Amino acid sequence: MRYSDIIAKILDAALSGETKTKIMMTAHLNYIQTTRYIPYILSERLLEKRSDSIYATTEKGRAFLQKYEKVKIEKYPI
Repeated sequence: MRYSDIIAKILDAALSGETKTKIMMTAHLNYIQTTRYIPYILSERLLEKRSDSIYATTEKGRAFLQKYEKVKIEKYPI
């Protein structure tokens, strides 16, 4: 799995705001992957921390997801 795939899974899981544990389960990631990627995604402002335990995808993150899906569809058409 590529870095962009993991980032997209995290952003997709956090669209409506979720805890780190829920993101980890929804994205099918392990603890190490989750704790490694979330700080990076936060620093890039693709994800925001709304409270002590809730993370949500930002508008920049939503734009990333749209571009990711477009590239994915172009690369692997059905």
